[in-house]
Amino acid sequence: MVARDGPSGAYRLGPEIISLGASALPTTDLRLIAHDELVRLTDESGETATLEVFTDAEVVVLDEVQSRFLFSASPEARTITTRAGMERELGRIRHNGYAVAVDELENGLVAMAAPVRNHLGYVVAALSLNGPTFRLGPKRRRALVGKLCRAANRVSGRLGASVNSTAKRRTNAGASNGI
Repeated sequence: MVARDGPSGAYRLGPEIISLGASALPTTDLRLIAHDELVRLTDESGETATLEVFTDAEVVVLDEVQSRFLFSASPEARTITTRAGMERELGRIRHNGYAVAVDELENGLVAMAAPVRNHLGYVVAALSLNGPTFRLGPKRRRALVGKLCRAANRVSGRLGASVNSTAKRRTNAGASNGI
């Protein structure tokens, strides 16, 4: 399980433990791992929480815990339509460690998302909070984005990700990032 380095005498993980860890990866059920965090987010926020993955150029919702509130929105939306606008937004998302869409997906809808990373540090999913604009104004979004990021970090940790590097970026989530 462990191996000892000859010259230094230091111990390190041996090939057996690495193999054991790799054999557990296919049995990891992302939906099961994230569900409790979705329930917690919905309980704490009163808004709908989702687990989403990007596959074949589409966002697929793997799990959803619905809010106790219903709302309706018109089909009109403000969407980023230029490459320069999209590049600016992606830069902001990378810098902040989360995304916020206000009236972009649907008029009257706010969606906030934080990445879920796997053991290699790759983004494999996102946790999202969604609700109507009249309930998720700037002050409320600032209050919730930290909870959302911490929940995504906990799910990432359960997938074997090292969350320290992403957690540092999110410690002041929402403080002055245009939420």
